[in-house]
Amino acid sequence: MKILLSSAEIENAIIAAMRNYSKFYWTVAWAGIGSKSFEELLENRAKIEKMVIGTHFYQTNPNFIAQFIDDEKVKFKQQTSGIFHPKLYLFANSPRDWLLIVGSANFTKSAFENNTEVATLILSSETDKRREYEKIMNFINEQWADFQHFTIELLDKYRIIWKTQQNKISSLSGLSI
Repeated sequence: MKILLSSAEIENAIIAAMRNYSKFYWTVAWAGIGSKSFEELLENRAKIEKMVIGTHFYQTNPNFIAQFIDDEKVKFKQQTSGIFHPKLYLFANSPRDWLLIVGSANFTKSAFENNTEVATLILSSETDKRREYEKIMNFINEQWADFQHFTIELLDKYRIIWKTQQNKISSLSGLSI
């Protein structure tokens, strides 16, 4: 187990895992574009097995959604009771050979460049491999069952509201409390 105490450390661990593992299973609250990790994901998109991304508060960048709109292995949560808020990145070669990063970082440029984030990196060699893998996969499969694919029509509507939300966020960013 390793504690990752900076945004850069988390992003570097995610990039290294994308390069070293053959399958990705992720559940994250929000996703964005423009980071080194996003570029790495695009290069390794064939390794995605299941990716579930939330869109609550219109925080997921519509250009991220557009990149994966036709990908059957990527689903999005468009409405939710409560807030979909996990940040779980599972990378696997097999149920006995995997790496898990879980913490506060969404898959966004802000999370990897500006925010204060922490995460824990857990290797399969440090746990009851099969049992923990099954628990993680059960969680991911539960989320997968409750998500859906975006359509072009939904993306167009989402993009309009997302833009409005970005204007609100920008106007608040200069406030001090």
